[in-house]
Amino acid sequence: MTSRAWPWVHVNRNIIDAFALANQVEQRFGQEFSMGLRREQLELALRNVLALQKANGAFSTWNASGPENLWLTAYATDYLVTLRKQGIPVPDRALQRATRRLLNLVRRPGFQQSEWITDHAQYNFVVQSYAAFVLASSSAISLSDVRRVFDNAPEAAASKLPWMHLGLALKLLGDSKRSELAFSRVGLTHRNDTVYLADYGSAIRDIAWVLGYADAFGVTV
Repeated sequence: MTSRAWPWVHVNRNIIDAFALANQVEQRFGQEFSMGLRREQLELALRNVLALQKANGAFSTWNASGPENLWLTAYATDYLVTLRKQGIPVPDRALQRATRRLLNLVRRPGFQQSEWITDHAQYNFVVQSYAAFVLASSSAISLSDVRRVFDNAPEAAASKLPWMHLGLALKLLGDSKRSELAFSRVGLTHRNDTVYLADYGSAIRDIAWVLGYADAFGVTV
């Protein structure tokens, strides 16, 4: 996964630091890389991220008592799932709550309180697609739920990344027909900067993530 972009909000900053540990540990900590040091810092980052989790499993930007940030909830849960797969002990309850919250967002779109978000259909598509991918990667969502996101997608998405997320979710759950349709839309979709998506993204970020996913999952877009 590529480095995340501005703004450096609290939860975002913690996850960026953790994702980058493998490549920057020697420069940052002034000592040789070791798996022990890497694990120590990943667990520290995990504690910092979990401190921002709300009772319903969602994540807030600055502290657990703040309002939920829907996209960061998917992002933080993605991080928890990644750590669990790498053998880092993620608390079961925290991951279960985050997973349950994402599933609720897929089934019943949330409402992000922001004066800047004017197109909630586009924003929900970004959030739901990411959530579907995170859940599919841990076998925590049904194919019917993911198909519903696909069937209700905006006619003209404002970013290529949700199509990539959705295509991967469908692929992981065995729907090759819809996944190929989603992948075909990745290359046809370009970032619409007139629509604020609140996903900390840009056209370059979208392309970087798409290429990273394509390489990781062996897909062509």
